[in-house]
Amino acid sequence: MNWRKILEDRLSPPNDATYPGEHGIAASVIIPIGRDKNTGTEQILMTKRTDLVQSHKNEVGFPGGVYDTSDKGNLLLTALREMEEEVGVPYQALEVLGLLSPVTTIGEILVFPFVAVMEFPFPYILNKQEVAKTLYVPLNQLMEERLKPMEVPVGNKKVRSIGLFAEGERIWGASAMMLHELRELLLK
Repeated sequence: MNWRKILEDRLSPPNDATYPGEHGIAASVIIPIGRDKNTGTEQILMTKRTDLVQSHKNEVGFPGGVYDTSDKGNLLLTALREMEEEVGVPYQALEVLGLLSPVTTIGEILVFPFVAVMEFPFPYILNKQEVAKTLYVPLNQLMEERLKPMEVPVGNKKVRSIGLFAEGERIWGASAMMLHELRELLLK
């Protein structure tokens, strides 16, 4: 499967993401996909957050964060800035292919997911306050296993989501919805 060509043809253009203004909180993430030079397999990079962050403690997601006025209305700049802050990957190491559909989190944040290509392995420089570790979802695992329904304990209740496990970590919620859309685009 030529995943890169498929995504180039099917993703929305990156400039389709514009800051929605005062109508809520917006964020953006980078979904980095690439071939591991050591194994020859296609991988998707994700991060596990530390327990030191304000929200989403110990959860797995994509590098990214909340829009800041310094991003000048450009949500791609938000994602690129956060990618470098969190894992030390500069924008020059990425080739942005396009944009998936925005996803609203259970915290009512509108997240814009940008898909990008990068080479693995990469000499990451983790922000130890925010990122506990990096992990990879093999593209073939995503395509073969699919995302399955699951219940996730959040505080004193359980949240229904779709998800999967990679490297022993649970991926659910908005990140799982993004992976699901990515998978669906590749299957069309």
